[in-house]
Amino acid sequence: MQNLVKQYAEKLDSLLHELLPQNPNEADFRQRVDTLLQQFCTEAGSNPLPHMEYFLAPSRADAVFNRFVIEYERPGTSEAL
Repeated sequence: MQNLVKQYAEKLDSLLHELLPQNPNEADFRQRVDTLLQQFCTEAGSNPLPHMEYFLAPSRADAVFNRFVIEYERPGTSEAL
């Protein structure tokens, strides 16, 4: 499992270096990252149970993979700080 985590951490790093210079909108960014996370979960033998735009009291999460909650924010915005 440790090798798989390392492999996907490197894939995520590579993806971020590819995407960020393109200044993608949140939807495009989320689609690419969510796809990579789903691939990781499949290879790890985990059912991620992905939920997009999932409401959590008192707000909403952009994505939930099992118990892993993601809130995407554009870099440099006040929400990201």
